[in-house]
Amino acid sequence: MVLAICAVVFITMQKRLGKWLAVATIATAGLGNVANAVVIYASGRSGVEVPAFITGIVTMLIVEGLVILYFFASRRVKETLVN
Repeated sequence: MVLAICAVVFITMQKRLGKWLAVATIATAGLGNVANAVVIYASGRSGVEVPAFITGIVTMLIVEGLVILYFFASRRVKETLVN
C-alpha cells in the first residue's frame, strides 16, 4: 500500500521515480498474489486441479509483465514523466 501511495505521489509530481515505484508496486502485488494462490492451493481449499492452478499463475504473471512493459514502452508515460 505504501508503494502504491508513493507511486501516485511521484507520478503526480511528474518524477521519473514514479515509474519505478509503480513497477515495484505491480511486481510486489504480483508476487503476493502468487504466494496467496500457492497457500490457498496447498491448503486444499481451492478446489482446482494442478493444470488450472498453473495456468492461473502463468496468466497472472503474463498480465503483470505486460502492465510493467507498458510503463517502459508507452509514449504517454514518457511524456508525463519529464523530470
